[in-house]
Amino acid sequence: MKKLISVILAAVTLCAAMPVLPAALSAGNFTYRAENSSAVITGYTGSSANVTVPSQIAGLNVSAVESRAFYGKTSITSITVSQGVEAIGDSAFENCVSLASVKLPSTIKSVGENAFLNTKIYNDKSNAEYWKQHPDSSGSIDTGSSDQTGAEVAWEDIVGGNLDYLYVDGVLVFCTFEREYSVKPGTLVIADGALKGCEKAQKINLCSSLAAVGDSAFYGCSSLKSVKIPESVEKIGASAFQNCTSLAEIQLPKKAVEIGENAFLNTAVYNSAQNKDEGFYIDGHLIESGCDFETVVADGTKYIDSEALGTVSAVIPDSVTDISPEAFDSHENVTIFGFGGSFAEKYARENAIAFVDIDLIERGDINFDGETNSADYAMLCSVSQADSRLPYAARQAGDIDGDGAVDAFDAIVLDLMLHSMGPSEIKGDIDGDTKLTYEDYLLLVKIVNAGYRISDSFMLKRCDLTGDGAVDAFDAIALDIMLINS
Repeated sequence: MKKLISVILAAVTLCAAMPVLPAALSAGNFTYRAENSSAVITGYTGSSANVTVPSQIAGLNVSAVESRAFYGKTSITSITVSQGVEAIGDSAFENCVSLASVKLPSTIKSVGENAFLNTKIYNDKSNAEYWKQHPDSSGSIDTGSSDQTGAEVAWEDIVGGNLDYLYVDGVLVFCTFEREYSVKPGTLVIADGALKGCEKAQKINLCSSLAAVGDSAFYGCSSLKSVKIPESVEKIGASAFQNCTSLAEIQLPKKAVEIGENAFLNTAVYNSAQNKDEGFYIDGHLIESGCDFETVVADGTKYIDSEALGTVSAVIPDSVTDISPEAFDSHENVTIFGFGGSFAEKYARENAIAFVDIDLIERGDINFDGETNSADYAMLCSVSQADSRLPYAARQAGDIDGDGAVDAFDAIVLDLMLHSMGPSEIKGDIDGDTKLTYEDYLLLVKIVNAGYRISDSFMLKRCDLTGDGAVDAFDAIALDIMLINS
């Protein structure tokens, strides 16, 4: 009995630990799930030969067909996917052996691997250039199943230097080729893994209608040397060109695009890039940040692509003209530092992101409360020169002497600006130790270089060696002469 109770308790504990999944929803002949205020078709329960994936279901816009949603539905002969649907998952229509007609919408942006594997379209060898050039012994291009030696040849295994491809209503489903190939005009999407492992492919010409390149579309095309992504492309999938080790030339659109993780990893372009720790750039695009804390975008950058800024703050130059809506991993607690009137400011405002105008950063106001005081001095004293995680604005405000570093000299200069360091009234005794030294000269040079106006009469008396009411380079020269002559 004790053993039985233990088993029951263990089962109850296991069930309690398992996540509670939402009940499957259904409407008409479809099952679906709600996701981000839209619907994803998860299955088909009907028996019709001609199926239309609706644009709406239960009042929700249909955004996608989930992986394996129609897997093995052998009675389906035609599929029409309605406008508005953007994605078709892996193996969504695999093993629909009677499926001979597919109509896809212009809104389609993603087609998963093996989405149409073992359908009538896939198995119809009239779709292959190989079979058009090498018909079987009867001369038929529809039923050819052997090569010239009579050996059985599997449709998916025909490579050997012959051009093989399959298009499904605007989607390049797969393609194998040597040397160079031009994608058919009117193609909207290159499916996930369409050319994966096509090791002999050297150049691909993409058509101007193309909207998206799928995940791993060109993965491992190790002979591919160059690619020009047309202006029409909005999305490049994860690992799209990963391990294309010979890919040395990449031309991207003149706009920010959605670029998936590791899209260009281990390409010749990626491997030759310098200082990837400071970010990876292609053709004016920032592809990925080299820092998870703060990104200082390089001057001259024009486009910031999706998830390129996985940071809590970014310094964006006014050369940037386009930023992806998904540029940051998260918009929570993000700050953008840029210039007033720039695209970065516009982007920050439209996406409810905090924005700091670099031109308005006040040196010395470390805590950004609008004035420079003892609280700022206390904060500056606590900052280590080696603290690379000090935010950009704090570095700008804390670099009192303008030498590009935040260090003890900045604290000294700030203290001099705020208070007298000693009773000395000797002109040139900047640090207040009652004697003139080279350290006084260095401090005066730093004050001059920082461009500060000294309003404190006591400090002004020490620093204004020429007596013209201002502290400038002439005072530093005068002090230098005094030290030489002393």
